[in-house]
Amino acid sequence: MLTEKLGKIRLASTVQALSIPFLLIFTFASSLPVAAFGYVMRYMFMNMANPVLNSFKLEIVSAEQRSIINSVMWMACYTFVGMGTYAGGLLMAGGKNSMPFLVTSVFYAVTATLYYVCFNEFERRQDA
Repeated sequence: MLTEKLGKIRLASTVQALSIPFLLIFTFASSLPVAAFGYVMRYMFMNMANPVLNSFKLEIVSAEQRSIINSVMWMACYTFVGMGTYAGGLLMAGGKNSMPFLVTSVFYAVTATLYYVCFNEFERRQDA
């Protein structure tokens, strides 16, 4: 229902942006229940965008390109997750425990903005 009302790109950008405050709550919480709440909400909002974005990316390419596009997208995703996890571990080992989460927040904001800027108008033209 939300996808039909807002559109795939607007919905995905919105839920990705909504995950940022919960990531920061998780990062700076002083109690375990608050941190757990922030973690669960961030996970829920960020992962809510995945099916919507997967659907969108497979709709905008030809049937022959879908398998390669899907493979390249997931390969890129997990490559950056791996590099980010390694870099975050190095920062945490150096005593900068909140820095990986702050950097992640910035990347989430940039990603949500870029999705909207680059693809919202494209989706509206495609639907028209």
